Amino acid sequence: GRIRPSYPTKTGPNMVQVYEVGTQTMIDSDAITPVYKIPGMLGETWDWAQYVIPITHYYSVDGNLWSMPFNSSTAMLYYNKDLFKAAGLDPNKPPTTWKEMEEYGKKILASGVVDYVYSTGWPSWIYEQTMAYHNHLYADNDNGRAGLATEVVFNDEFGHKVFDTFIRLHDKGIYIYGGAEYSANSAFKAGQIAMLIQSTSSLAGILKASEFKVGTSFLPRFEGYPVGNSVIGGGSIWVTKGQSEEELRGVWEFLKYTGQKDIAIQWHKGTGYFPVSGAALKAL
Repeated sequence: GRIRPSYPTKTGPNMVQVYEVGTQTMIDSDAITPVYKIPGMLGETWDWAQYVIPITHYYSVDGNLWSMPFNSSTAMLYYNKDLFKAAGLDPNKPPTTWKEMEEYGKKILASGVVDYVYSTGWPSWIYEQTMAYHNHLYADNDNGRAGLATEVVFNDEFGHKVFDTFIRLHDKGIYIYGGAEYSANSAFKAGQIAMLIQSTSSLAGILKASEFKVGTSFLPRFEGYPVGNSVIGGGSIWVTKGQSEEELRGVWEFLKYTGQKDIAIQWHKGTGYFPVSGAALKAL
């Protein structure tokens, strides 16, 4: 909320990093120079296709990129291979459906290796991910892509099924609430739970801190429903209005730098965020 009033007085930042759900707010702020305009403003041309297309699509309107993707992520399943083995499960076969999540959960609880089986970070985001993962809209107007969203549309049979499943697993002691953000990570790293649904951005920290073999897999699916994809999380870099040409050139050089192949690979390996460079993704 402080970006818009600051830019006319030139007291604000040249760039601002904003999480993905702030995209519409930033577009509506009238405080931003869309990044797709910057090369032309500086007399340059730029190949936007060099970036990972699904990531740039998230931050694009009518095919034009508004902000530079940087710390892009999605959700995935982490699991403790050692606890799986101790519970009599195959450590190389994580659950792939929510039915299996419940079946695995019962076996793990029965084995006594942990008191609770799994938790999540960002529970509301995981719900949104689950909707998208089954090609189900969260809001009208194609999730706000065909026009501004006016209402949510998840209060239907599938939306209820997802909530009911989460509640049932909680009531059976399989799921334990782990906080709104990253608190559940600590329980997983300490070996107190066998599985964690969390952002890919947690990967490096989990691998570094865990004294057990960590497995990863895709999100579980509900059988018999359409197949969609997970959605982009993380954040991107927005460029504020009212900058001098010199400032804008400096900003543009920095944005190009963040997308370089070697830099993107280094960032990915050090964090777990996706590389936004297509060349970096192919090289990994």
